Amino acid sequence: ISDEYIFYPAQLWHHKDHITVIKALKILRDEYRLNIMLVLSGDKFSSSKDIFNLVDKYKLNNQVQYLGKVSFKNLVALYNQAQFLITATLYESSSLPVLEAIATKTAIIASNTLPNIEMTKNLSLNLFQAKDPDSLAKAINNIWHNDLLRKKQTEENQQKIIEGVV
Repeated sequence: ISDEYIFYPAQLWHHKDHITVIKALKILRDEYRLNIMLVLSGDKFSSSKDIFNLVDKYKLNNQVQYLGKVSFKNLVALYNQAQFLITATLYESSSLPVLEAIATKTAIIASNTLPNIEMTKNLSLNLFQAKDPDSLAKAINNIWHNDLLRKKQTEENQQKIIEGVV
């Protein structure tokens, strides 16, 4: 795996909205001239065919690496090595990947679902408009080269864990 990548650990279901992430990668490549590796983990489900067809259509095969289901040890390593976690879900009651990212000191870009918005009361998350690939591309572009911002956010989130706020 490339030294620099976005990590999206999520089953390939429609509500996880990998499609918006793939479209944002295309925008980043075509409009921002930024070729970013996306690493996906999770089992194949109802959205698999659509995701892989879109990767092929946009010629992003060299930027998207699908690992399938990974062991816990590999999952932790993927979080630790990622530039940041992305979660583009359209709905869920809470986000375990966000908490896992915080535990592994990984910065987070998340869709603006109600649970994620609520988490920003105590945590440093970079939100984007759900189902909006332009909004996601802008969020990624803003944080991709900003090591100081990512470090500040991960340190703030770690402190919140220590304080028991999360």
